[in-house]
Amino acid sequence: MCNRFGFTPEHLPLLLELASAEWHHSHEDVVWYLGDYRGPVVVNALIRDGVDARYLGFDESRALARKAVWALGRQRTRQLMMHRFA
Repeated sequence: MCNRFGFTPEHLPLLLELASAEWHHSHEDVVWYLGDYRGPVVVNALIRDGVDARYLGFDESRALARKAVWALGRQRTRQLMMHRFA
């Protein structure tokens, strides 16, 4: 529904929860939509659940990480610039 009609600030907590939930198969979409929000909590989720998502061993093409990097690129926050990727 939100993909069709849009997201609001009230959807952020749900997206943050879905980003790390292992019970669904739409992580790429969730990470992409998170990129529309700004703030430290979003940056942390994109790094933790997108770039560092080790539980997705089947994602050999790193599609999730790619979308997370694109979403991080839209953040433009000081926190992101200060983060060190291991």
